[in-house]
Amino acid sequence: MIGVISLTLTDIKGTLNSMTGLWKSQYTANLLQIARDDLNVLVEYMTNTTRKFNMTVETLDDARKVMGMMHEVVDKEAVIEWDFGPLEEKYDLLARYGVKALTTDETFQVGDLRKNWVKLKEL
Repeated sequence: MIGVISLTLTDIKGTLNSMTGLWKSQYTANLLQIARDDLNVLVEYMTNTTRKFNMTVETLDDARKVMGMMHEVVDKEAVIEWDFGPLEEKYDLLARYGVKALTTDETFQVGDLRKNWVKLKEL
């Protein structure tokens, strides 16, 4: 004999919807934290390197340090430019979905990364 089965899915739907919301929230928070960490590393590197290039060269040792920094910038050029794309994609994704924790200052920093990198290479 075959009987009829009745399933009530409202509880399951509600639970899945709430779990999906929690997952989205956690994913957004994790992505934002990773993007901020990556941005801070790049901005800090460029700021420190620019500051070092702006030091006055008075001795041969200072000139050697500046030449060493120039070689370091040339060596890191491909790696840093490779980092720009994923970082910009992360911030584009966060902006596209209207993440409220995203600040305009961060958005401007990401937009100016390539321009600031070009300025640094020209030093």
